Formats: sequence, structure tokens, C-alpha cells
Amino acid sequence: GDGVNDAPALALADIGIALGSGADVARDTAEVCLLGSQLDRIPMSIELARRTVRTVRWNLMWAFVYNVVGIGFAVCGWLNPIVAAIAMLGSSVLVISNSLVLAQTDAIEEQLAPTVSPNSEGREIGDDKRVAAVEQV
Repeated sequence: GDGVNDAPALALADIGIALGSGADVARDTAEVCLLGSQLDRIPMSIELARRTVRTVRWNLMWAFVYNVVGIGFAVCGWLNPIVAAIAMLGSSVLVISNSLVLAQTDAIEEQLAPTVSPNSEGREIGDDKRVAAVEQV
């Protein structure tokens, strides 16, 4: 939604999506606020959110396993503090690197882009129907 009249519907919706150019009350009421007014970005946003949740879960699992193993080694006296500090740095770099993959939204856009094949005249398939509809009006 983008207007004041959309705020009640956004509040009742399972997931309310407001346009960034919309009214303040609509943006405040919605769970998701698009930065622009491009509705075609919604599928990419959903896929990015799913990948983010997967990445966060993987990072938490890695940190949990790493810490359990590290604490076990430290309790047994098998882990030197210097080695532990270096291993912690390596673990942090791994988690950050894994999270930085999310910044590559170009791959998501390419994956979600519809495959369109041009016809013999170089126009996209479906253009003829739009042209015919405009000519009839």
C-alpha cells in the first residue's frame, strides 16, 4: 500500500508491503517497506530474505559447533590461548565471508529473471498482442 487508506489493510495483512514513496502511516504500519516503487522487486526481496535466514542459521550452527569443540579442547588443556585466538579470528572471517555472499544480489536477479526470447523481428514475444491491443483502442 502507499496511502493512508491502505494502513488498516496493511495492519491486518499477514505481510504488509508499503511503497517507499507512500504515506508515512502506511510505511510505519507495514512489515516490509520497499525503498522505491518497483513492485517487480518483491520476488527478489523474498528470495534474499530466504537466503538471509539460511545464512544466519548456518552461521549460528557453525559458531555453536566451533565453540563446543573449542571449549572441550580448552577444558582438556589441548588448546593454547594463542592458537585459540587465531582460530577465533579464522572462525569470524569464515562467518563474515559467508554473510558477504548475500551482498551479491545480481545472482539472485539473474536467477529470478524471466527468460524472454525475441521473435524474428527482434521484438519480445508478446509485444504483438500489446501492439494489437493499443491499435484497437
